[in-house]
Amino acid sequence: MDSTKKQNIIHQEFEDHILLNDYSKKLKWIRAKADRVYNKKISVQNNYLKKQVVLFQKRIFIFKERTKFQLKRFYNLYAR
Repeated sequence: MDSTKKQNIIHQEFEDHILLNDYSKKLKWIRAKADRVYNKKISVQNNYLKKQVVLFQKRIFIFKERTKFQLKRFYNLYAR
């Protein structure tokens, strides 16, 4: 294998490592934001069913934010 192929492989592995780190940081940020917003709403509710509705809203929020982030990331990868 010539040196340019080796350099390309090393560069690709480095980019993958950076993307994984950014991805995990972004997911932690999304989770923290959802916790900040929805934990207050959950603690205020005294009815079990209302708490479940707020938990469901929290899960939907996390899913939507994660999907937006993934779409943006894949668009940036393939738009080059």
